[in-house]
Parts: sequence; C-alpha cells; structure tokens
Amino acid sequence: MSRAFATLIAATLYAAATVAWGAEAAPTQTSATPAAADALQELDEIMVRGKKLKQVIADAEDEFFSIFNDVNTDDDYDTSCVYLNLDAGNGGSQLKSRVCMPGFVADAMASWAVSKVECTDFNDHDSNFDGRISRDEADADDDLKNLFIVLDKNHDQYLSAMEYAERNMPLTPGCYQPPPPQLVLMEGTQKWYDHSMKVINGDPRLQKMAGHLDDLYRELYAEEAQLTRVKAALDANAVPVAVKANPGPRPN
Repeated sequence: MSRAFATLIAATLYAAATVAWGAEAAPTQTSATPAAADALQELDEIMVRGKKLKQVIADAEDEFFSIFNDVNTDDDYDTSCVYLNLDAGNGGSQLKSRVCMPGFVADAMASWAVSKVECTDFNDHDSNFDGRISRDEADADDDLKNLFIVLDKNHDQYLSAMEYAERNMPLTPGCYQPPPPQLVLMEGTQKWYDHSMKVINGDPRLQKMAGHLDDLYRELYAEEAQLTRVKAALDANAVPVAVKANPGPRPN
C-alpha cells in the first residue's frame, strides 16, 4: 500500500520517467533475419500491451484520488492527475507524460507561471496591447529581434507572454518571484507522504485500491524491462525501428 503512493510521488518528482512510453515504436519493413523479425513482432505486442496497461492505471489512479480527495480534509493535499507536455519546446510536440500532483504543487506551478509573465517587460514591447508581440514589434529591440525565431516555439510569427518569458531578462524591480515548483515539491514531499498515508490507512477502500495499484505498477515495470530488452536486441542487430508520437491514454 505504501509503495503505491510512494510510486506516485516518484512520478511527480521525475515526470520524465514515463517518457519511455510516450513514443510508440512500430515494426519497420525490412529484410531482417527471422530472429529480428520475431523481435519486431514482440516489440509491437509489448507496445500494445503497454498502451492498454497505461490506460488501466490511469483509470485506477483517477478512481483512487477521487475517493482520496473526498476523504482528505486538507486542500493542499487534494491530488489530481494531469498530462504534461514534456517536450513543449520542440515545435509543439504532442509527447506527454501523466503526472499526479497535490494541490500545493499545482498552486506553486500556477504562481511560478504568473510570475514569469508579470516579472518581465513584456508590455513594453506589446505596443498595441493585443497580448502578443509581433515580429515588427520585436524588430524595435535588436536583442529581441535576434531571439525572435528561438522564442517563437509554435512558429506563428508572434510571441505569447509565456514564450517571451523564456527570454533571460532581469526581473521587474520589486516584482515577487515565488520559489520554483520543483523546490516546493521537494521541501513538501515528506509532509505530503505522511499526510496521505494517514488518510489512506484510515480508509479500507483506499487501502484495497492502493494494493491494486501496486500490482498494476509491478506489471508496468515488467513490461518496461521487456521493452528495454527487446530494443537492445534490435539495436545490437542494427534493425531500424520506426517511432511515432503517442499522446498517451485519453485525458479526462
């Protein structure tokens, strides 16, 4: 039971840990040896099983935290699972990872995002106050002009406030910048864990569901180990594998 919740905390601390299942490998048409052909078929089967298992886990986590949040009396620890884009800077990639996070982390992320916008001189460049910076507006600043292509992540010829916030600018004098979400999470993890275990141990339904999640996680770990083994065998035989983006199981 405790392992299930510890796994969820680890997933939040290291969101990229699930990225291995964010790209779907598919067999490539090739004149591979019979052994390599069998490995490609096995790889395809693993990916299908992994995708289905991820959805089962997502549904189980949603059900678990629905009950957990009803029982929990501290809003800071109400927990929700979301899909985060781990590769947002790569031309609008759809590669996403599912992360379950408590309220205090979600609040920290929101505050951090707001401060990144408010603590820059974005409005000084948005001359027509339409909430974005055009290429013409950027051309008025030599430094921004040179950075425009780099900052324009979605290539729409405009800089949003969040895109502009990626510019390494000094903070606006007197503007408060909250601690980064990663630090908030690291400092609050033990309290989150202790509080959540108290809630889980006090409800038989949550205890049973946490045990079920343990079993699902073990199954996923086994699939990941098999995936790694098959990919290594294919790499060793120089067999190409086509990879396509996989947005993961359906968001709720």
